[in-house]
Amino acid sequence: MDVDQLNAASEAEQIAAVKSRPSFITHIDNPSAAVQWAAVDSHPIVMRYLENPDESVQMRLVERDPRNIRYINHPAPAVQLKALEDNAGMIQYISGPTPEAQLVAVKKWPEAIRYILRPTEEAQVNAVFGHSWVIGYIAEPTLKAQKLAIYTNPSVMFDIGNFDNAVFDDDVVKNAIIRKILTSLKESDFSTYTAQRFLNFLRSYEVQWPELDIIERSVKSANNQQDDYYEGLNR
Repeated sequence: MDVDQLNAASEAEQIAAVKSRPSFITHIDNPSAAVQWAAVDSHPIVMRYLENPDESVQMRLVERDPRNIRYINHPAPAVQLKALEDNAGMIQYISGPTPEAQLVAVKKWPEAIRYILRPTEEAQVNAVFGHSWVIGYIAEPTLKAQKLAIYTNPSVMFDIGNFDNAVFDDDVVKNAIIRKILTSLKESDFSTYTAQRFLNFLRSYEVQWPELDIIERSVKSANNQQDDYYEGLNR
């Protein structure tokens, strides 16, 4: 059948045509769900050429293999969730995932946040909760997500992009950072590297906590003790 005749053909004839040559689907205006399925059944990639694929066709394709979500330009919300049922990593193939799909993905696999271009705040918070290090995968983390991540593990603040120094106005976050610095001094056997790194970072944001002055004096004292120790070894 000539491609120019496809639009005037019956549904049965269209089905026969696309089964013979799946690319013919691009020459049919508003193909029915049956015709769409006939085209993509054995050639899922043809789904890319369908502007508005029927949701039932999308679902059948993803039920067969979740990886087929990659061929659907704008998968329906229910189809997105179906693709994520057994593998949260499928989120990387979904352009513009719904807030619900984002949440499902990061709850199953927090690192999935790295594949979401503009994650919602809820997705960000759920991703970093208990897995603070994934904050480094978020290009523009919200203030709430930053606070939670830093409170859980102050060291992640070195990895945050688009850092918001408003986090330092939160007393809970402040206490967590101070506690981390003091613990590093206590456990490092005179090594002040971690404490100094925190101090440098905080000072770069002009943080003026009174406690920092005390810590800086402690760091200097520890450095002096370290110098005296090594001098003693060399005598």
